[in-house]
Amino acid sequence: MPRLPASVYWFRRALVAVVLLLVLWASSLLAAQLQWTLSPENPAGHSQPRPGYVIVGDTAVPVSPDGR
Repeated sequence: MPRLPASVYWFRRALVAVVLLLVLWASSLLAAQLQWTLSPENPAGHSQPRPGYVIVGDTAVPVSPDGR
């Protein structure tokens, strides 16, 4: 089997690298979207975020958005 020219070899490697970078970029965008939509504070399908809670002893105390 004849050997491919060096330019074809480097073109293929560059093409694979570009495809890999595009896949990583797209997956990071998707992961960012999933992180926001699947967070416990704001589950998918709910427009209003639920308040966070702090556990004090055996009681869960809601935390207000202004930090009080």
